[in-house]
Amino acid sequence: MDEINNFGKLLFDKKVMKILEVTKEQGLTIKEIAEKINESPSSLYYPVKKMMDAKALIIVKEEKVKNLLEYYYSSKHLYMNGNLSFEGDMLALNYEEIIQQTLFEVNRAISNLKDDVMKYTRDSNHHECTAELNLATKKLSYKDWKTLNQQIRELIENFEETDKDGEKYNLILASYKSSGNS
Repeated sequence: MDEINNFGKLLFDKKVMKILEVTKEQGLTIKEIAEKINESPSSLYYPVKKMMDAKALIIVKEEKVKNLLEYYYSSKHLYMNGNLSFEGDMLALNYEEIIQQTLFEVNRAISNLKDDVMKYTRDSNHHECTAELNLATKKLSYKDWKTLNQQIRELIENFEETDKDGEKYNLILASYKSSGNS
């Protein structure tokens, strides 16, 4: 249980989030991680150790290089179909940290929406947006709701990236049971 609590605390470190992202598909050495996130390898030893302690990273491969063991670190075990997903024990034990991180991401999306409105106000011919807000309501059984959430995660994971040089977009998905009969 302590490792789950420690993981929640790590969510606020931008370097940790970058490490989670680059190691979600395959194990990488510290040197490879450093190259991908533009950091020096020496600056990663402490966060990697903390992530290992919190079970946010695991060693998936060891390779002997000369007289040294080289470790390959992965965060793949944290991802459900390629997407970081919080529910159950992980959510219960890290609620405050996860909510703060989520609110931070939502605030970034709202800031982008505001910037889009300001650009459109100055130039009504400006139509390229940087954020989008979608709201939908469906009447579903609990089982169907869980299935729909799973299908949404799978759709995102399996969506074909046709432009490898395209922009990176973050998707924040939350669904909840409406209160009342509305």
